[in-house]
Amino acid sequence: SYLTNEAPYLDLASYIANPFGTVFAGPGSRTMNDMLRGVRQPHFPSRITVPGGYTHLLVNAPIPLRRLTVPTDGSLMPGRIITPPKPAPPPIDGSPTELTQVVRPKPPANRSLPTNGRSSLMYLSSSGPVHVASMAMFAPNTGSGNERVPSLAEWQQLLLGEGLAGPRDYPPTPPDAQRYSRFFYSRVAGVAQGSQWAATLTDEGSSTLQIPEPGDHLSYALSTVDHNTFGTAQIQSAPLLARYPDTAYRAHGNYGVHYNLSLPLVNSSDRTQTVALMLETPLQDESSPGELSFRSPPYDRIFFRGTVRFRYTDDWNRQQTRYFHVVQRRGQMGEPLITLRMPPRLRRMVEVEFLYPPDATPPQVLTVHTLEETP
Repeated sequence: SYLTNEAPYLDLASYIANPFGTVFAGPGSRTMNDMLRGVRQPHFPSRITVPGGYTHLLVNAPIPLRRLTVPTDGSLMPGRIITPPKPAPPPIDGSPTELTQVVRPKPPANRSLPTNGRSSLMYLSSSGPVHVASMAMFAPNTGSGNERVPSLAEWQQLLLGEGLAGPRDYPPTPPDAQRYSRFFYSRVAGVAQGSQWAATLTDEGSSTLQIPEPGDHLSYALSTVDHNTFGTAQIQSAPLLARYPDTAYRAHGNYGVHYNLSLPLVNSSDRTQTVALMLETPLQDESSPGELSFRSPPYDRIFFRGTVRFRYTDDWNRQQTRYFHVVQRRGQMGEPLITLRMPPRLRRMVEVEFLYPPDATPPQVLTVHTLEETP
């Protein structure tokens, strides 16, 4: 679980090697990066016991807005006073030492207040049925004017006595709607089926995936949604087992879903070929099955920020595990993340894994590209 000010949206290069997990852009990118590596923050317990009929407060974490100096070290004790930030020292400009008050100019009227957000992901299993709620509230004020951490009783009162957070988003367009001026996906708020998208990518009727001809590309769609499948008609958005009636019909984007893809590549030609794998973000186009469209330069809006892991056998028959932090903009073509030199009749397994980051906009594609031999 990370806040925006623990993982700011840095302007990173499109591709950066990330062997130690120190590269991230945004709380979603950092959270998915940790989960991909099996990292557990120390403030999360490994096991809890909840007696029948009781409630346990698993996380009580802040999302500071007016000031960004609130402690962010995980779950806070109920009732704890949130210490106000210390005033900044007076400027050293020859002012009298007895100056006790610093007068700061007011920010411009068009300047927005500090913003913050939190991305959290937990893998939980239980020995019996439990009810789970995710909530947010303004910190209660103390008699002295300070803020304090909410108590379990206050969370229960919010859960049982208050309505849903507002304002509500646009209601979703039904997936089977035949006519609509604009398709609204709406916010996802419910229980999705499944937490992993696992697939072995092969040719039809085969156990292997033939690499493309030199100069050609083969792409597999990732995290496709209604009306945006790149012409494949495959919707990967997880079905929702339960949802609020004014929220999305599917888990669009599959945020937090673990993609685990195996590519049993084979070179059936009689000459050595060089193959590259890359992640790409084509333009939305449902009218041309079998083709992808890109823009050069791509649009400025970022559609993907996250770490991707590749496991494979390299050209010297050594097992490799490589992590890359990828930033993709709308319409951006990919660049090779790994490159393999494949002799004739060679078969080589490549595994690609990532957790779809919540700061991203689907869909993307995973592309296998056979390079043309230079004279």
